[in-house]
Amino acid sequence: MFLGVLMVIVQGAIEVGALSYGLLAIAMSFGVGNAGTVFQASIALVGSMIGPLFALFTLGILYPYATAPGSLIGFICGILFSLFVSIGSLLIPRPKVSLPTTTDECPPDVVNDVYSRHTLFPNSSYISSYDNPKGWSQLFHISYL
Repeated sequence: MFLGVLMVIVQGAIEVGALSYGLLAIAMSFGVGNAGTVFQASIALVGSMIGPLFALFTLGILYPYATAPGSLIGFICGILFSLFVSIGSLLIPRPKVSLPTTTDECPPDVVNDVYSRHTLFPNSSYISSYDNPKGWSQLFHISYL
């Protein structure tokens, strides 16, 4: 009787695991369209794994009193947080920014010299940039990606 109950519990756990893995695969397939280039996505995901791994290595080398369960919990939390940031930065891309290109405060002799050397130089104009990210976007855009 006990063996039958145990088998039902194990079977239920396997079914829940398979269902969650399938839902995760479907969710990731929807997110791939926003991931940018394959190179950018691979660099972000590998970089999110290297940081916690280096922290675990440094903890093991420099702190002799670290326990295995504490190190494992810290490593898993580090991976989850860095994956959260990496995936968020891929799904919410940074807006493209154009720097201001005015020549208003330049000395007149420098402006004349530049215009005389480069006839294809565009007229002075200012391209407005975006506001700084707010909310969760600040967290997602701490990387250079």
